[in-house]
Formats: sequence, C-alpha cells, structure tokens
Amino acid sequence: MAAIFVARAGGLVSMLVASAGSKRKLRLITDEDEPDKKRRRASVTVLELSSGDVDAVKASVDAAKRFFALPSARTAAARAIIEKGSQRLDVTCNGLWPEWSRGTTPGEWNIEATLASARLQLLETAKALLRKTVSKEFADSVLADADKASVLTCFHRASGTGYPPHVDRGLLTLVAATDSGLEVQENGEWTPVGESLSCAGVVTGATLEHLSGGAVTADTQRVANDSDRASAILRLRTAATVTLQNGLVCDTNRFQQEFEAKRTLAKDAQRPSVHV
Repeated sequence: MAAIFVARAGGLVSMLVASAGSKRKLRLITDEDEPDKKRRRASVTVLELSSGDVDAVKASVDAAKRFFALPSARTAAARAIIEKGSQRLDVTCNGLWPEWSRGTTPGEWNIEATLASARLQLLETAKALLRKTVSKEFADSVLADADKASVLTCFHRASGTGYPPHVDRGLLTLVAATDSGLEVQENGEWTPVGESLSCAGVVTGATLEHLSGGAVTADTQRVANDSDRASAILRLRTAATVTLQNGLVCDTNRFQQEFEAKRTLAKDAQRPSVHV
C-alpha cells in the first residue's frame, strides 16, 4: 500500500508517494485553474513561500548585495568566492567566518545578523517540508543535527555565468531567485524552477536518496547562463553520522567522500557532477 501525504501551500499542492520497491520524487499538483503549470511541472516541486519566508529571501538577497560591494579584504575574510562574474557567500550556524567577525563594523554586523536570521527562517521551512513528506521516524533521524549542518548560500551570477548539470549533496535544497535560471531535469527535459523570490524550487539531494534507500531520488539540476540573477539557497544537510529508525548507522561523511570521487569520474565522462 502506497503512503501518500498531501500538503497545501497557497495555490500549490505537493505530495510524496512512497511505496516498496519504487523510486518516487516530490511532485507538484496545481489547482485546476492552472493547467499549463500542471503540464510544465508535472514532476518538479515548487513551494509557494509564506510572507515570512519571502521577507527572509528578500532580506538575504539585499544583504548579500551589500556584502559583495564591500572591499575585497572584507569579502575574503568571510571566505566568499568571487570569480568570473559569479559571487557566492555561505552562512553557517556560526554566521560568517571568525576572521570576518573580528573586524566587523556596525554596518557589517547588520549584514551578518540579517543573513543569520534569514538562514534560521528558511531552515525551519525546509525542515517542515521534509517532515511533511517522509515518515516522522525518518525525519527525526536525518534532522537530528540539521540546525548545525545546514547552510544558507547567497549567489549572484552575471549573465553568461551558468553552472553545468550537477546533483546537490545534501537532503534537499530550497532555491529562490530574482529571475529564471535554475532548471531541473525530468524525463530527459529541463524544467525551470525557482523563478521568483516568492516561490522556491525544491531540489532533492544525494544524501536523501542514500539515506532513504532510493525511495526519494536525487534531482539533476543546472543553471542556465542567459540572465543576471541573485538567489538565496537553503541547503538542508544532516549530521556526519545518522542512526536510522531500524538501527542502521550511516556514515554520511564517508558517503559524501565517495560521492566526491564519483563526481570526478562523472566530470571526465561528461555526466552530471555533484555540487558542494
């Protein structure tokens, strides 16, 4: 017997069907008055964000913009990655890096505080979404240390700086952006998701596929290079060691190291890589 969970978020309904011996994905069903979306996004999940989530996304995009405008010495102190028109900043449970915090001015402190608050807001949304789509026991296992492990990533990509096909390593990823660009592969076709700051594309990761025994499959995604876009990305991740409800202990660090090795081979063979 298949277990079906349905959750309504605004005008969207997402559900996960999990049955023995099958591999299913988070799926989107739209209201009857949105038939075009239903055809276009039949198997890709898009989450309509709450007003609090939208505020967090907008605040993080604005804070990241102010951060990237700082002198290079300050962005380097936070270990931001700025190259070839692409700018990336990661925010962890500890905020930015200690080297950054030691020299923070009041204005810079506000940037960090804003990003830390946005991370917590979107983290709760990601955890709630996972809890609604898997069993309570499984969610309790994989989310035990998610507050410490999860990361908010702020990107700015100039037009012409996309990213090739890859698979995220974590549990799932929420992606909201100022413009289209993120695409998820489904049945050999690329479907745009996360095209505004009011909705988020939901991308399942390699660790979730691994820990679920393949009940949830990881999404292959890419970023098209045809637009200038800023994005806020919540990467929901798990602890280094996870004990599942059946007592099985999974070393996710080892799994991720092996996956990294596969990424190198996949790159050489022009197959989807794993994005960290």
